[in-house]
Amino acid sequence: MLLFNPKIFIKGLITCVVISLTSCGDSALSKKFPDACWGYDMPLSFPITLSENTQGILVEIVFEEDYSYSNLYLDLTLTSPSGQEKTLQATETFVDPLGNWAVPADGKTYAYQFSSFAAIDGMENGTYTAELVQAMRDDPLCHIKKVVVRNSTNL
Repeated sequence: MLLFNPKIFIKGLITCVVISLTSCGDSALSKKFPDACWGYDMPLSFPITLSENTQGILVEIVFEEDYSYSNLYLDLTLTSPSGQEKTLQATETFVDPLGNWAVPADGKTYAYQFSSFAAIDGMENGTYTAELVQAMRDDPLCHIKKVVVRNSTNL
């Protein structure tokens, strides 16, 4: 006779769901700018683990409709476990050739995901120290609400 205990089944199911959600390979860091301005003196510093399964580093920018530019430059410096530094620069344009916003809007804010940091081939495995800074001429760069950085194994 097989005994079925619903409490044990539900606890086991919850445990499986939690494990599968927390082990999907992505880790994210989010930084909000309360005054919607990102200064040179406000780098986002964080640890990030790269492995043979890492396909890129995703950066999402959330900005207000009053953002003054049609593009954004970012510098990402990665310091390897052995101390070697590699700086990647990315620029993305937020408008189409006719000058229309080519970015999904949510009310008065826009979100854009940079694809430029996907090329990290040849880097050693391990936990890096990463630093992300805005590289525009304005300091501070205003109308930036939030930056989200994610290490992804499934781009």
